[in-house]
Amino acid sequence: MLTPSSALKVLVVGSGGREHALCLAAHRSPLCAALFCAPGNAGIDDLATCIDIAADDIDGLVTFVQEHGITFVIVGPEAALVLGLVDRLEAIGVPAFGPSQAAAELEKSKGFMKDLCQKYSIPTARYARFDNLDKARDWIRTQGAPIVVKADGLAGGKGVTVAMTEDAALNAVEQALNGSAFGAAGAEVVIEDFMDGEEVSFFVLSDGEQVLPLTSAQDHKRLNDGDHGPNTGGMGCYSPTSLMTPALCETVLDRIIQPTLAAMKAEGRPYRGVLYAGLILTAEGRNWLNTTSVSVIPNARRSACGRNRICSLCSMQQRGVICLKPTWIGTMTAPSSSSWPPRATREKLSKTHGSQVSNRRNKTTM
Repeated sequence: MLTPSSALKVLVVGSGGREHALCLAAHRSPLCAALFCAPGNAGIDDLATCIDIAADDIDGLVTFVQEHGITFVIVGPEAALVLGLVDRLEAIGVPAFGPSQAAAELEKSKGFMKDLCQKYSIPTARYARFDNLDKARDWIRTQGAPIVVKADGLAGGKGVTVAMTEDAALNAVEQALNGSAFGAAGAEVVIEDFMDGEEVSFFVLSDGEQVLPLTSAQDHKRLNDGDHGPNTGGMGCYSPTSLMTPALCETVLDRIIQPTLAAMKAEGRPYRGVLYAGLILTAEGRNWLNTTSVSVIPNARRSACGRNRICSLCSMQQRGVICLKPTWIGTMTAPSSSSWPPRATREKLSKTHGSQVSNRRNKTTM
């Protein structure tokens, strides 16, 4: 069991801006005795020892943890969670931050999430699930447009089509269900009502029962300016958003977050980690679009809050909401202009990491 006085050998799993923010925080923490990242990236290379193991190579990651005495693992990518990395680590006595494989079904399947909402009366848009192309087409023609088509599985944030015409919706279900767009992730689709309003993400930290609100964010998902073009994994975001008032925060906690955690516990899938609710603030009320079982804030890659922090963990302190002071990991104060971007990003971005373990001066060695 970890304690505040533990000297940790930390492994961060992932390679994006999210993991860079985590590594920056861990690197600055006096509790972190050694820091590794698998696979990492050129920027992370200045902060941690990058390991040439893919984030979805569960056997390779577990072997590395065992061989190098890792005492704490932070899992970033959804795929690693869905593949059960946290379960495998807990089985060998290594604590990890992130939901179990069973709880990660919230991220793996949009259909599962929608069914959970329906079963436990959690606000969500009206929907239907299809794995048959003809039936999906019939539903779209009956409902009309605008309408939303979602690939059921993991699609890197690109599996949602907000179709403003029937033709666009029909094309989306055809590309998904014939396997050309998303492979196995598109073997089933969720088709739901279009909701007109502002999109907001709300983040909480949970141990499966208790909730600690973190912050809100508004993401820019469309590829082009003016909310045009296909959805992407994210073109940028800002945090917090003034749309998430203290009153709305309480409403979301009471009507969405707490019921979801209670529902997951009742289903035998207690959720531990960072949970976020994707909201559409409509004129009719607050409807829940989706929840993503990522273990850390996914928008850290481009967000900056009013407290000049790389990540938005502390930004809601100004708004009177409980603040997660990252004492476990360390603060995320933005570096000075003279040290940003990191040396690795400036000098080695185009270079390929040849060896499994980078072992340079002033960095962790094994």
